Amino acid sequence: MMIMAGEALGAWKLRCDQENRASTNFDSIDNCLRLPFRTQPKPDFLARSTEYNIMQTLLESNAGGGYCQAWYARRFFTSVKVSEIANPHSGLGIDSYVQWTSPIRRLSDLLVHCSVKRYLRRQKVIEIIQHGKSVPTELTFSDLGCPVPCVGAPTTIGRDELDTDIDYGRGQALVTASRQMQRNAQQYWLFEYITRQMEIEPPVFDAIVLGCVDHERLQYAIYLPSIGLTPHP
Repeated sequence: MMIMAGEALGAWKLRCDQENRASTNFDSIDNCLRLPFRTQPKPDFLARSTEYNIMQTLLESNAGGGYCQAWYARRFFTSVKVSEIANPHSGLGIDSYVQWTSPIRRLSDLLVHCSVKRYLRRQKVIEIIQHGKSVPTELTFSDLGCPVPCVGAPTTIGRDELDTDIDYGRGQALVTASRQMQRNAQQYWLFEYITRQMEIEPPVFDAIVLGCVDHERLQYAIYLPSIGLTPHP
């Protein structure tokens, strides 16, 4: 549902852009919706034909119930990038995706919520002005993300004046660092869980051998489905 919601928001933003470009009635606000699209380019399989053939063999043989192919396929994908330009997300297989429905409410999610609310309010203000009515005096810059327009005012608010206080790129380095800390913490507590179980009775886990990490040292990547652990030697 979260992915579907992110895809729907991206599609809605693109439709809004088309409708706004087709309209010529925006006398006071050149409205637009700014969103942080998460994009991932399509893997270049042709440049790595040998590895691609190995991945296809794992897929056709259904090795490890499909887990081996999924693990091996990860090496082809590049990191996700955040951009206000809508591009496909190849990992999800969709044309556009905006992350905004996390149950823990990330800061980036809240910024998207703010941008959407402001866009809808500006659309309402545009309707009010078009009908020659007065814009509510209670509205502020924080409500609209731009100076509050007045009926009959000659000043036009351009797109570069909208949501100037929202920066989707701010703090991205901190997000990357926090994710690494999160992964380390999760792995630590999984190992701690296993250690405590061993003090009571040595646990037995079903494991799937995903693939060889180092042939010379005979090191393999394994997956423990019951606890979702993928340790790398």
